[in-house]
Amino acid sequence: MNYDVLIVGGGPSGLMLASRLSKKLSVLVIEEHESVGFPQHCAGLISIEALRSMSKWPIKYRIAFLIVYYSGCRLSEACRMLQSFQPDRWIDLGHYGRYALMWTRGSKKTIWLYIPSWLRLKIEKPISIDYINFKSYLDKHLTLKPKYIRKFWYQLALSIIKDRELVDFMQGRASLSIGSIHYDNLLAKADQAYSEILQALEKLRNKAH
Repeated sequence: MNYDVLIVGGGPSGLMLASRLSKKLSVLVIEEHESVGFPQHCAGLISIEALRSMSKWPIKYRIAFLIVYYSGCRLSEACRMLQSFQPDRWIDLGHYGRYALMWTRGSKKTIWLYIPSWLRLKIEKPISIDYINFKSYLDKHLTLKPKYIRKFWYQLALSIIKDRELVDFMQGRASLSIGSIHYDNLLAKADQAYSEILQALEKLRNKAH
């Protein structure tokens, strides 16, 4: 049987799109899981209101949140960067760059955090910030759970560069046993790909002003 539209993924966005298109077109949805809706997924969206709310936050929380927003890292990784910041770990790539976090814990290994250069200039020395207090603050001041910001970044980056392995690499999901040559290739690609991701992130944030 032939279909007008093929949608890969039965998550919130995929099913919503399928529902709307099916009113005029024949649609096939392909889902990798046995049951649609399990495990639960978010739609990969972040509200303008969430970004506007930052103007009243303590400066260290604003900086940490922006690191999460622009790099797609975890809250704990943003705090780690601020707590142990060293200027010589910054690699300048023009209007953006990457910071060598080099943090491994268990199966998680985060090497680089990509952020815009103007944000890097706000960090002159280590900043005292407690992860538990920061997370608690966000829970009180954001309707969106912090973990969804990371998911939002992933979905946005994937929609732009269409390379799941590269997005995994940029978010620290790459295998610990990755070969050196392949690593160098991924790093070179990431250095170029972040330019487009940053443009999309800046465009969204500018709407909040």
